[in-house]
Parts: sequence; structure tokens; C-alpha cells
Amino acid sequence: MILAEEKTWPAALLEYLQSQFDMLLAHACRKQEIHDKINDPTIELTPALMMASNPHAEAREQASLKILELLQLTTLRGWHCTRLTEYEVAHITANGMQPPNLPALIKRIEKALEFGMLEDEIAKRLIQQNQADECSRKDRIWFCFFEPKIAEQCGIERFFRCWGGEALYNSHERDPQTGTALRSIGRPCLIEVDER
Repeated sequence: MILAEEKTWPAALLEYLQSQFDMLLAHACRKQEIHDKINDPTIELTPALMMASNPHAEAREQASLKILELLQLTTLRGWHCTRLTEYEVAHITANGMQPPNLPALIKRIEKALEFGMLEDEIAKRLIQQNQADECSRKDRIWFCFFEPKIAEQCGIERFFRCWGGEALYNSHERDPQTGTALRSIGRPCLIEVDER
């Protein structure tokens, strides 16, 4: 299933979405109304906890659960934007992607050091300062479920500019030494995955 191409969606999903159209539209309209009020400088700001809740929230939650149920046997196409070395491309091609974490990042840094892509001092700094074990990153691979070109250059450029992934370059891309080193390793890669 390709999210941007409705013709690839399962018939059961399309039927269910059509049956829930009015409720989903009402939920979205109420959500937009709340957003507009929050961002309108002419209206006195009401704390979110004091605002009336979306009356369609529970029905939308139930619809979300049903949609997940309908998609259990569906393969979803996603894209992962990154920068990789040739040996990393070969490893992924042979073994698939591995969930990232600090031990995996350290191995990648050590391999780049071994191949002469990094100097000792830079490698030490990269190992000491990164976000690889943060809860939003550890053991998670992030995908976009729309063709990356839709995000345009401003939406995906950083993924391709520096090696190591966000967990590494977030801490170093502006550093004149480590950032320069990360920009010199690998090449931009787009990994297309069909995942269930």
C-alpha cells in the first residue's frame, strides 16, 4: 500500500473510511476550530485544559483502532532518508536494516575509523556526544510514508547532508570539526521498504 496512491489501498479500508467520513470530517473541523482559536491574537487565550473537548474524539479513537485492525495484513511502503558508506549499503542490502542504538552507533563509528574516514579524536567525540540511546531514537527506525520528494529539499536535506543519522549529527552538524567530518563520509541514500 502506498499512502499517496489511493488505488493501492485495500477495499475494506476504503469502505470503512467512507462509512466514517462524516465523523472524521467533524473531528477534523473541530480540531481546526480549536487550533484557530489558540492562534487568533484577538481572542483571549483559554488554557487547553479548560477548552471543551472534541466531541468526536472517542469515535475517532475507535475508528483509528479499526483502521489498524484492517491494516494488519497490509504491506505499507515507506522510505528512510539517510547517508551511508558503501559497506553500510552492502550490509543493509544483504541483511536488512538493523534498529539503531548506542552499541550499533559505536560499531559504525569504529568501522569508519578503521577505514580511515575518521580521526581518533573525532571518533572519541562522536562516541561521547550523541543521542543514540534517547527513548525516541533507541531501537527505532523512522520512515516517511509518502515519497520523500513531496517533502522537498527543506524537509529532507539534513538526512542526506551528514553521516550517522539524526542521533549523531544533531549534536555535531554545526561543529566545525565533527560536522565537517560527518559531511565527508558516505553518500546520500534513499531506502525503500515494504513493511508489514
